[in-house]
Amino acid sequence: MFGEDIIMGLKEISIDPKNRITIPKFTGIEGSEEIGLVLNESFKSLYIMKKEEVDKFIKQLIKENGLEEEYLFDLEKRRVNYQINNSYDYVTTDKQCRINLPSRFISSLQIENKAFVIGENHHLVLCKDVDAYLSNEEEKRSL
Repeated sequence: MFGEDIIMGLKEISIDPKNRITIPKFTGIEGSEEIGLVLNESFKSLYIMKKEEVDKFIKQLIKENGLEEEYLFDLEKRRVNYQINNSYDYVTTDKQCRINLPSRFISSLQIENKAFVIGENHHLVLCKDVDAYLSNEEEKRSL
């Protein structure tokens, strides 16, 4: 099952005309498995993880931003809520372990035909440029 074991590896993948990618075998993902996608626009990457992990992440964001209570008249909280709701999605792999990437994620990541999948512990990272992604991660750690 996806995300149960540590995932390590790097693979260049293709994006087909229907915006589908095939999840590499080194991930341990199986067909008909529901997974979550979380967009990280700051690092131009997409995290692919277990659905349960995305649920926890989104609940934490909602709590951190005070979105549990009514905020109808607070424009800043409405903007943050909109950003959070547009930064994640759930997909199910088909029998060939492919997923459809939402077009809003493809355009945000500025990817076309090729991308890279990086195994990082219990999740995957999808990015256009491995070197740019890794240098951003190093900058983040040095802060």
